[in-house]
Amino acid sequence: MTAIQEVLRSQDPTAVVAAAPATDDATAEVIARMPPGFSKTLVLDEVLDIGASGRLLFGSSPGDGDIYVIVLCWLENAACGLRRILFVSLSDWMQPEMDTPGTGGG
Repeated sequence: MTAIQEVLRSQDPTAVVAAAPATDDATAEVIARMPPGFSKTLVLDEVLDIGASGRLLFGSSPGDGDIYVIVLCWLENAACGLRRILFVSLSDWMQPEMDTPGTGGG
């Protein structure tokens, strides 16, 4: 998680894309506007194997709970080289009508 935190801490879109080249420009711009110190609050929640050499890492900030950082990396020798960084926000996902029986919600 340290390499990820360093990239996020830089808050430099060019450095983000250089470190994780498959990251889209919109995500790199979001990282540039993150509150200072956000990267220090991240904890690793889950790691999923993707084939023999891929890993999908899920991280979040325990104090936030709505924003998840997802990182795709490929194992290269002893390191997991960053490929892509994504952000997922669940703040608008839960809507009251989804929990009400008979409304057609999930």
